[in-house]
Amino acid sequence: MKDYTYDKALIVLKEMVDKLVLELVDNKLATNSISLHINYSKEAIKPTGGSKKLPVYTNSAIRLRKAFEEYYLSTVDRVAPVRKINIGLNNLLGEEYLTLDLFSDAKKEEKERNLLNTVIDIKNKYGKNSILKAISYEDGATAMQRNKMVGGHNGGEDE
Repeated sequence: MKDYTYDKALIVLKEMVDKLVLELVDNKLATNSISLHINYSKEAIKPTGGSKKLPVYTNSAIRLRKAFEEYYLSTVDRVAPVRKINIGLNNLLGEEYLTLDLFSDAKKEEKERNLLNTVIDIKNKYGKNSILKAISYEDGATAMQRNKMVGGHNGGEDE
């Protein structure tokens, strides 16, 4: 297992969130709570993280990525090398329970959901690595490697 710096672990977290949001949208679900747990190298310090309630039910990639990033920035040790990142979504409900607040733009969120559904269709037709965000090409990114794995093991998928 590889250790990551604070910044590299944030890149991996963003990739993980992007993938999880695609699963959420594909299954027509929404959440109002996230979980983030970080383990550090050689048990240098105790694991950090926990759960955080969101103000509304959502399956917005923008909202969820922001929530995870804010939680990461407020809980993760900036010096200790990161060994393991676990993320989760809690209190899942059907998409019909999506709620908006006073600052939400329903048309913008619907447009985002349509874009995510298009990405899902492309990935299903052409493979998981057929369309990636630019962050997946940064040094330390792992999405392309993880997309080739089946149950954490090399799935034999060629590029």
